Amino acid sequence: MEYMTFFLTTFRYVFLIILLLWLLGKEAVFLFCAVRCREKLVGRIDELDVYVSETHRGTGSVSPFIFYEYNGRHYRVQPMHRFSSAVFRVGEEITIYIDPQNPKRMRLQKEWMSVLKTVFFAGIAALSFLWLFSLLG
Repeated sequence: MEYMTFFLTTFRYVFLIILLLWLLGKEAVFLFCAVRCREKLVGRIDELDVYVSETHRGTGSVSPFIFYEYNGRHYRVQPMHRFSSAVFRVGEEITIYIDPQNPKRMRLQKEWMSVLKTVFFAGIAALSFLWLFSLLG
């Protein structure tokens, strides 16, 4: 009986950790970058990748390519998140934050809202599963 209780308790926590990692996905990478990317620069939007939804007509998103210079080297990087198409324009200057140890790693200030929404909903899901497991246990 003790083995079964130990197994169920361990399974709950392992399942919860896997669920959180799955829900956070690329946001976990972004949170890592948010800690490392602290040097503020100005970049320029070089190009926009446009994604059109096949299931929701008239909707879509964009992912900009940001061009910037750091320590005499030029970089062209695409952020991890997509944004509504009205947010960016080609040629627009934008504030970015880079990791001085790895200048290819950068984030946009505008990415925070996307990450906060994901973390919020992942937290709600985690609390829901904890509550469900407490009812079962």
